Amino acid sequence: MAIIKLQSSDGIVFKVDVEILKCSTTIKTMLENLGENESDDEVPIPLPIINSVIFEKIIQWAIYHINDQPFHEENNKGPLLKTDDMCDWDAEFFKMEQGMLLDLIEAANFLDIKPMMETICKAIAQKMKKKTTEELRNAFGVENDFTPEEEEKLPEEITSFSSTIFD
Repeated sequence: MAIIKLQSSDGIVFKVDVEILKCSTTIKTMLENLGENESDDEVPIPLPIINSVIFEKIIQWAIYHINDQPFHEENNKGPLLKTDDMCDWDAEFFKMEQGMLLDLIEAANFLDIKPMMETICKAIAQKMKKKTTEELRNAFGVENDFTPEEEEKLPEEITSFSSTIFD
């Protein structure tokens, strides 16, 4: 069992089985380039934008998904991606505060863990589906800069746009 040492942005050093982090293209590529013979006295690899709380979540997710089939991006393309096909474990795991979800997606992007990024996006999309426009504005700090006249035209424009795109 090969172990890799990684250091979070808040200075916590993690010793993690390499197999767990093979879902990270960044770490996998780095290990392929450097060789997997990392010894315990090696300097830990810094994770400058990932704090220990977020990295623990990533490890937890990676352990659960260690035996998943490899992620193929071409299987996940299309005009509309499903947002309701998460496993129950993921749906429960990603029930967390929005700020943590955004930190996780930033970390998953940094580590290039595509299946995790996609699943987090699905979790966020699920949360967005249940919100009104005003709730979404508040959640993301977006100011309503439409005039009353512009707001009146929106349903018509959306219908026109939708029929152009989806027909």
